[in-house]
Amino acid sequence: MKVFFDTNVLIAAFISHGVCCELFDYCLEKHTVFTSNFVLDEFVDKLLNKFHLTETKVLWACDHLRTHTTFTSEAPLSHQICKDHNDDHIIAAGLNAKVDCIVTGDKKLLELKKVFDIPIIQPGTTSNGIALMFYLPLGRLEKRFHGRLPVLQNNRQ
Repeated sequence: MKVFFDTNVLIAAFISHGVCCELFDYCLEKHTVFTSNFVLDEFVDKLLNKFHLTETKVLWACDHLRTHTTFTSEAPLSHQICKDHNDDHIIAAGLNAKVDCIVTGDKKLLELKKVFDIPIIQPGTTSNGIALMFYLPLGRLEKRFHGRLPVLQNNRQ
């Protein structure tokens, strides 16, 4: 399965050990995870400026993404699809990679439900027959993920 993760899901995967972290880690093991330069730029901007992480932690996260995901370019779109033009970058990249789904927490993207036959789904939900809660039961979370994808803490202690 080819999965494209939006910026907000990647951020959640890296800053907390919740559903997004589990899902991201599982997909890295079992599927092909796609991202794009647009997502990486947004990811860096948010981690530095909104979450105030150190450059060292952000560089580590970026290196992890570059090493474990497949970067794709954006397919040309004939017209704007999303209300937020920035969301078109996500659609265009998913389209170019021919992904099976786009995983996002963005409400405007989720409202679309499907674009060019690509389901747009929220982590931990089932949509259009695709279940994203197909990883290990939550009870095994600590055993499975302890130390594998560390939570990035902000600088405020």
